[in-house]
Amino acid sequence: MELMLEQRGEVKVMVVPGDALVSSGVEGFKREAEGQLGSGEKVLLDLSTVRFIDSSGCGALLHLQRLVRERGGDLRVFGATSTVRAMFEQLRIQRVLPVYPGRDEAMRGLAVTP
Repeated sequence: MELMLEQRGEVKVMVVPGDALVSSGVEGFKREAEGQLGSGEKVLLDLSTVRFIDSSGCGALLHLQRLVRERGGDLRVFGATSTVRAMFEQLRIQRVLPVYPGRDEAMRGLAVTP
């Protein structure tokens, strides 16, 4: 799995490739994402191409959030499809991981002007 990266000012945008984030791809996702993180970074994770996520994928997102925080940064997620949002609601992910409908809202969530 190769994340697509985009730098928007002080914010790093990571686009999750593929249409699923499931157990078979979680380790690759975590390894790739961890390798792209520095200290104190503001990170947006774009899930707009992901059509399905399982509990392992959700765990990987929470792992990434913890890692970003440990390094003094902040993480926001945006672009989740209705199926992915349904899984987030079922697992109550949005209680601990800020999820926004679009990039601009997520940037504002990081207190950055889009």
